Amino acid sequence: MTQGQSYIGYISALIGAVMIYIRFLSGGFVLGTTTFDHPYIQFSAALFIGALFAMLLITALKSTDLPRRGLYGLLALGLLYRVLFIGSVPIYEDDWNRYLWDGAVSVQGLNPYDYSPKEIIDGAASDNVQIRQLHEFDNAQGQITYRINYPELRTIYPPVAQAVFAAAALIDPLNLDVLRIVYILIDGLALFLLVKTLQAYGRDGKWALLYALNPLLIYSGYNVAHMDLILVPLILLTLLWVKRRAPLKAATALSLAAAVKLWPLLLAPILFRAWRRQPVFYICIAGMTAILSGLFNLPLLLSIGENSGLTAYTGEWQRSSFIFPIIFAAFEPFTIAPGRLSRIFIAVILTLMSLYYGFVKKADDETLPAALMVVTAALLFLSPTGYPWYLYWAFVFLPFVPSYGLTLLSGTIALYYVRYAMGERGVYEYYSNIVVPLQFTIPLLIIAYEIYRNRRYG
Repeated sequence: MTQGQSYIGYISALIGAVMIYIRFLSGGFVLGTTTFDHPYIQFSAALFIGALFAMLLITALKSTDLPRRGLYGLLALGLLYRVLFIGSVPIYEDDWNRYLWDGAVSVQGLNPYDYSPKEIIDGAASDNVQIRQLHEFDNAQGQITYRINYPELRTIYPPVAQAVFAAAALIDPLNLDVLRIVYILIDGLALFLLVKTLQAYGRDGKWALLYALNPLLIYSGYNVAHMDLILVPLILLTLLWVKRRAPLKAATALSLAAAVKLWPLLLAPILFRAWRRQPVFYICIAGMTAILSGLFNLPLLLSIGENSGLTAYTGEWQRSSFIFPIIFAAFEPFTIAPGRLSRIFIAVILTLMSLYYGFVKKADDETLPAALMVVTAALLFLSPTGYPWYLYWAFVFLPFVPSYGLTLLSGTIALYYVRYAMGERGVYEYYSNIVVPLQFTIPLLIIAYEIYRNRRYG
């Protein structure tokens, strides 16, 4: 074993120590205690330190080759760090309650898009047989609907995500640890595909460690069980099949990814740019992607209405955003709907970026992942919601174009978790006006410098 390989091993062990510490801290976030009783400062600091170790990992990987056995051993270690969080107390986040409920509703043979949790809570005297059935089931299972946030809204999660929730519920309904185990299987597949896809694009498989060992991703996926990791193998399949010039398979994989989260459709012009000089064929692939995406998302699209989660999210939802408030403030004097107009403006910017990389820039496989990462990172910085778990979106591309700035963001964005204490102290405006800009500005400056220095981001 070379000195460089030992160095990578030490960094991986230090990241493991951080994850063990966070696992230990999670016991201090029991429901029913106040924020001031929680070790939120230690938790945020641990994620930040873990991100610094991940940045050191980039440096070590640049100068060191890993044998296959060493790589697979470290990837297995990354999966073991995920296993650590089975049985852990979720830290603050509670979206997993809705995942479990949606999955349980599906295995009851009912449509999770039909009723909001509040309708089920109030359903004892309902004339609707299905609502009464779900109300009785919920009571028998400990009334999980009372723990679902925004209970007046019907679920926002698209059908492929619902299929994963249902798969966990088939094993054991309303069991968070079962969902975590299903996620581990999905992440195992993602790591396998990541190594294969890296190799297909001429990159060493060792860079998969940037995904496997990132502390924020491990915490977000396994302590609080955020579902964004379901996207990763589908996006990797799309990349792999684009490289293999299998457009029908790539279009299908991208459409399935859009049935986990809708945003991957934004990347279609970049992903399919190899066929841009074949207009008829290109239009057919684009049309197929649009049709399949519509079909895969049909249950969600049919649910759009007054109390739809999708309607609420795409309307006025805003939290912990960086650039969005500036755009909002610019439009506010001129319209009664600045939030909606701001979203349209951002959608136009991102679409133009995607079209630029898809039709104007040189189309080659070497720059494809970099172009995808630039547009996805722009989505993160412009989004009206700056949630930490959204970093899954960009980190699927990070191994192809390692970035110190993006890796640092996985540490600074952990400041998100001080907002609860700041809210209780009545100083939430300091979080919005000082902490959030601090989270994003330094990583963004580093990313901008990396783009300028390397000149290879698409």
